[in-house]
Amino acid sequence: MRNILVFIYQYQNFLLFVVLESLCFYLLMKTNPYHRTVYLSSANELSGNIAKVSSDVENYFELKEQNESLAILNAELMTELEQQNIPLYTDLDTTGCVWEEQFTYTNAKVINNSVTQLRNYITLNVGENDGIASEMCVISKEGIVGIVNNVSEHFCTVISLLHRDIRISAALHKSGHFGSIVWEGEDPNIVHFIDIPKHVQVAVGDTIVSTSYSAIFPEGLPIGYVKAANINQDSNFYDIVVQLAVDFSKLNYVYVVNNIYRQEIQALEAHNN
Repeated sequence: MRNILVFIYQYQNFLLFVVLESLCFYLLMKTNPYHRTVYLSSANELSGNIAKVSSDVENYFELKEQNESLAILNAELMTELEQQNIPLYTDLDTTGCVWEEQFTYTNAKVINNSVTQLRNYITLNVGENDGIASEMCVISKEGIVGIVNNVSEHFCTVISLLHRDIRISAALHKSGHFGSIVWEGEDPNIVHFIDIPKHVQVAVGDTIVSTSYSAIFPEGLPIGYVKAANINQDSNFYDIVVQLAVDFSKLNYVYVVNNIYRQEIQALEAHNN
């Protein structure tokens, strides 16, 4: 108590000034409508800015949880779309068809990735316990990422599209002519589209998409865009340079896609060999 009295005695002039200033401010706001309006407006703006900053900070720290929730929701929505848009004809004598899903989608997070090797791999946080198996394809919201090769209980590794030994069946979206996508181990943003005959019209900006020929990828997924189309003088085919749709250096969330009928299709086609 004595310390408080000493403090008041030492700063009595300043405290008296604060009290009188506060009283003047109160009387000014109480008796002058203009000043009261300006004060309330400024106070509202200040409190609004503080609330916005607080909300932005809170949202920033919630981004991880929100991204995971959105990834799960996107996977569920894509699976529902498949259930509504894949026609399976069950009777040749009728014109009707049964709508049934062919692909299912499982969201996953990239926990390891490389883009600087000749044979790059990606590790995901899903595995056998999540229904993942080898030869399932992996995509992002931008396009094709790769193919699952090894699977454990909780994780899996993916052969990246940036891998010297991988060849992906692809087609020109505009004309439907198909060939193969290969990576030559150089620029992680560039692949080559080969086996396209030189009589086909190819233009810069044309979209390259996946085909269903491998029974792994859904048809029509973006792979990239034609950056240059050069005719090889020693052959009858183009050498097409493709800008990838996916930026592999920024991969975060992806989707593992399972073709429910893949094994059945592959087993049937194996008889042809």
